[in-house]
Amino acid sequence: MVFLKRTILAAAILSMSMTAVQAETAAPFKDIADSFAYSSIASLHQKGLISGVSKDEFAPQASIKRKHFVLLLAKTIGVQPITPLEPSFVDVPIESVEFGYIEAFARLGYIQGFDDNTFKGDAFIKRQDVAVILDHIFKQATTLQSLSTESITFKDQEQIHPYARESVQRVAAMSLMRGYQQTFSPQKNVSRAETAVIAQQVYERIRQTQEIRRLPEVNLTVGDRQQIVLPFTNTTFTYTPVWGWDNPAIGTIKADGEFSATAAGKGVISLNIGNKTYQIPVKIEPAKEIVEEVDQETDRELDQEVENNVEEEETTA
Repeated sequence: MVFLKRTILAAAILSMSMTAVQAETAAPFKDIADSFAYSSIASLHQKGLISGVSKDEFAPQASIKRKHFVLLLAKTIGVQPITPLEPSFVDVPIESVEFGYIEAFARLGYIQGFDDNTFKGDAFIKRQDVAVILDHIFKQATTLQSLSTESITFKDQEQIHPYARESVQRVAAMSLMRGYQQTFSPQKNVSRAETAVIAQQVYERIRQTQEIRRLPEVNLTVGDRQQIVLPFTNTTFTYTPVWGWDNPAIGTIKADGEFSATAAGKGVISLNIGNKTYQIPVKIEPAKEIVEEVDQETDRELDQEVENNVEEEETTA
């Protein structure tokens, strides 16, 4: 009987371990399982670069707004938000999350507004405008300067606004954006799924020489909340520090680096700062009182089993 109980206990532990692994590898959103952008969405979410429209939904087919596209791309390439005395656009609220990133992109020459000095951040972004932004980001790169665009043509070439034609050709030559049956569809809205694929490609190309440094392990207990502190806390960052976490089943991390441990297990926190990534291993132990309760309950069960066996032997004798 003791052997049987231990076997059942071992099976239960194995089942719990398998459940933990399944939770760790589960999709971050319930509506992306069949999306062509699944891997890009999952990868960017793990790095802390992308979020959904709610806790469980990403809305991959929904169009993305201009302000949200700039916000994601800015975080992807690690641009630090700025707050100038004179805003570049009259329609971007200073208190908005996107303001600093839009200003940074404007000062870097990645985006331009409209003739009335507006940005129209709530409008959906068009494919041709995405091409222009990508072109501006990559135009200093050697790979872009040496590209041949002579063979890049689309059947709907005339529908591409003159200001975007060269940009469309260059990003198509780089395979950053592709057409649809020899058409580019320049006026079509860009979906959130397409944005994720584009952002993932930009991340891989911009950060392909990224320096990765592994920091000492952080040991926590279930229920702990801890501000993750780095050795260079007093450093003024040129780029936006972006926190990521690879195991949401056992914990969460806020944008400011505060980590909350919710279940026992292991994971890795990543901090992206420009072309550098810092990885921080995390080990979460069960809460002490839970461990003690489990141990005491197991001891009681074993003691009772021994007593029962003794009684059975005495009765038999």
